[in-house]
Amino acid sequence: MFQLYNDEAGPKEMSILVTGCEGYIAPFVIQNILDETGFSVIGIDIKDQKLYFGERYTFIKCDIRDRKSVENVFRSNKIECVFHFAALISVHLSFQETQEYHETNVIGTQNIISAVRNFKCDRFVFASTCAVYDSTIESVKESSSINPLSPYACQKDACENIIRSGMGDSSYIIFRFFNVAGRRGKMKSDPESKALIPSIIRSVRDEMRPIIFGNSYPTRDGTTIRDYIHPHDIARAFVCVLEDSSCWNNCYNLGSGNGSTTREVVETVIQCMKDNGEDVPEEIDYQPPRIETVSAYACCDKFNKKCGWEPAYSLRGIINSML
Repeated sequence: MFQLYNDEAGPKEMSILVTGCEGYIAPFVIQNILDETGFSVIGIDIKDQKLYFGERYTFIKCDIRDRKSVENVFRSNKIECVFHFAALISVHLSFQETQEYHETNVIGTQNIISAVRNFKCDRFVFASTCAVYDSTIESVKESSSINPLSPYACQKDACENIIRSGMGDSSYIIFRFFNVAGRRGKMKSDPESKALIPSIIRSVRDEMRPIIFGNSYPTRDGTTIRDYIHPHDIARAFVCVLEDSSCWNNCYNLGSGNGSTTREVVETVIQCMKDNGEDVPEEIDYQPPRIETVSAYACCDKFNKKCGWEPAYSLRGIINSML
C-alpha cells in the first residue's frame, strides 16, 4: 500500500479528498488512486453524482463556495490529503462571468485551504494551468515569467500565491497542466468540447474539412505549437507524489515536454482515423489567424528529476484513445 510520509511520525494510512470529482480530469485521478493504492477516496462536486467507483469511494454533493458545507465535509471525515480540481475553466467565459468565476475559483479555493488548515490536513495538491505563464515563452520552465492574460488565469495565479503563503503547517504541490486531451475506459472526454483534438474529430466525422487559424506563424510549418498531455498521465503524477516527501512545497509543470504544431495534430488525427478504418477527408481549411500564443510547450525536467515521472502517452496515443 502507498503511504503518505509524515516527517515526524513516520508513514501513516490516509484518506484522500478529491474536489471537482464529476469533472474531466479528477475521475482519472480517482480511478488511479483506487487501482494503484489501498486508499479510500471522498469525492465532492456541486453536480449530481454520475460516476461510481466502488466501495472505497464516497460521493458528497458540496458547493465549495459555501464555507460551512466544506467544513462539514472535513468535520465528518478523516481527511489527510486534498487533490483540488474544482474550478470553472473556460477562458472565454471567464471574461463574461467574472464574478461567478471569482467566487468558484478563488473564494472556493480559499474555503478549501481554510478547512485544510483548521482540520489539520497534512497535504494539499492544486490543479493549476500553464495559462499563468508569459505567452511569449516557448519552452516553459516553472521559473519562467508569470503574466496571466485572462480572468481565469489571473484567478489561478492568485490561488497559487494564496497557497504559497497560507498553508500553515500543511504541505502543498502546485501542478500546472498544459493542454489535456484523451480518454480511458469509462472516463471519457466531453463530446461537446471546443478543444482542438475533439473538434477535429467531430469535423472530420461530419465530413467537414478541419479548420486551422493561420499558417504563417514563425514556426516549422507556419501553425501554432502546443503541448498535449493525457489525463491518465496527470493521474499518475498525482499518485506518484503520495509516497515521496521530498517533492512537496513546490510547483511543477505537467505536459509531454514536446510541442506539436496544429497542422501536425490535424494530420495525425486524420492518419489515426484512416488507420482505424474511417473514411475521412484529407483537405485542411486555413482561416485568418487569431490573436493567440504562437508556441508554448512544457519543460518537465523538474518533476522528472524529483519523482522519476514521465508521460506514457504520445500524441498518437492521446488521439487513438479518443477514437
